[in-house]
Amino acid sequence: LFPEREIWKSFIGTIEHKFRCLLCRDKDGQHSESQRVKLHIYNHHIQTLRQKIWKVRKQRWKLDHVVIDYSFLQDMWMRKCTHGKNGCPEVFVDKVELHHHARKCSYRPKNKNFICKHCKIKFYYDEDLWRHKKKCLRVQK
Repeated sequence: LFPEREIWKSFIGTIEHKFRCLLCRDKDGQHSESQRVKLHIYNHHIQTLRQKIWKVRKQRWKLDHVVIDYSFLQDMWMRKCTHGKNGCPEVFVDKVELHHHARKCSYRPKNKNFICKHCKIKFYYDEDLWRHKKKCLRVQK
């Protein structure tokens, strides 16, 4: 079994009913929900988190040379930035926060080059246009 509590305990503290990132010294490290502070740690301290996970697993399971898949860190409630295919590493809990970030994301393409011929909606990515076309063509039949 994975000792999740043991790992998060070394990263998360509580002060006055607020969750706090123990790696940050400023107020940005305070969050109202435990999921948000975990997301903050994932976004800002991923290397430290990976090192801690490796250390705990190695001690507990007496592992020497094993590759660990860290994909379990991204639970179902985490959403990657839409522009991740261009290199954006950001991950979000809330769809609204994701939307606001995606509009300002530095990895966002400069132009919307893909246009639906039927309804004139523009898209940044070809695969988004194709997904839309499937719906758009169904509606028009």
